Amino acid sequence: MDLKLLREQVRKLLKDQLEPVALECDQSGEFAMDAYKALAEAGYAALYLPEEFGGAEHLEGFFVVVEEMSKISPAFAMSVMVNYQLFGYNVNKMGTDEQRKKYLKGIIEDKKIGCWALTEPDVGSDAVHIKTTATEEGDHFVVNGSKTFITNAPIADYFLIITNTGGQGFDSGTAFILEKGMEGLSVSQPFKKHGHRSSPTGQVFLDHVKVPKEQMLGDIGRGFHDMKHSLDIERLLIGPMIIGMLEALIEKSVKYASSRIQFGKPIVSFQLIQEKIARMRMHLEVIRATVEKGVAHLNEGKNIHMLANALKLYGGKVAVEMGSEAMQILGGNGYMHEYGVEMFMRDAKLLEIGGGTNEMMVQILAKNTIREYS
Repeated sequence: MDLKLLREQVRKLLKDQLEPVALECDQSGEFAMDAYKALAEAGYAALYLPEEFGGAEHLEGFFVVVEEMSKISPAFAMSVMVNYQLFGYNVNKMGTDEQRKKYLKGIIEDKKIGCWALTEPDVGSDAVHIKTTATEEGDHFVVNGSKTFITNAPIADYFLIITNTGGQGFDSGTAFILEKGMEGLSVSQPFKKHGHRSSPTGQVFLDHVKVPKEQMLGDIGRGFHDMKHSLDIERLLIGPMIIGMLEALIEKSVKYASSRIQFGKPIVSFQLIQEKIARMRMHLEVIRATVEKGVAHLNEGKNIHMLANALKLYGGKVAVEMGSEAMQILGGNGYMHEYGVEMFMRDAKLLEIGGGTNEMMVQILAKNTIREYS
């Protein structure tokens, strides 16, 4: 696959379909559904998934798409990533032939939207103690509980729900695929959020939902084990998202600073402004190199657990700090919505919380490092 050509084609499509509505969607909280359908119709969104279902099994290609989406709207990129990675990847990896045919075709050909639901009102980082239960009754399970902070939930057609089926610790979780319209399944209105406003987030309510056994994804008691690798890939995918965000912030900062005249000259000539731009570029190059290493490791079948967690921790901090610096370069205009910089700053904060908080990343890195060097 020619990645340069892919980038050019994706960039053109997103400039036509997403860029004109990105700031408006950020204000309204609406997902850019037409842009999503155009991206899917062109075959770009599902590059990561198998060819037999319309994908291309090309990880680097998917990373390019994530990067280009994130230059315009990190929120849009988040919803697309969740659909194809957290939902689609897990169905492809753990699903039966029937499940893969139905649900991968659904999100690729039929442009359906999936979500992945783990977090609950009382359970976040301590995931193995979820309270949503799945009780076996004859030829089906009965699922009861609720999930929260679920990306795509308000617009989802498919729901990948992690439940507690008994057992201890990591052996207690089981995943099920539920569908919109099932009796007892309902969702909330989209939450009103600080950032990622156009990526709909909400609650999922499960009230005695009867789920046929053939809707179990993977084996009973394997839900937490199966999701570990998926979470590593999710955290690695934060990399191209941040690359896209930094490129957008650098471009906006340099263009503005080159045209903004103060004290008789453009502010881009001031050393303090140059220092901010230099640090943005420094972080961009470090994250790009880390992502390339992660992709190479995945293609070689190597473990990316520590690399992905380090990237998630470092990248989230960078996105927040550099979003603030870009706003500072633009001054009062950076504080205004129409310049597009404050949206990136707001969107950046989620990267320190979602997909594993900074504090959890520190714990994981510390425990594994101590164990390794002891």
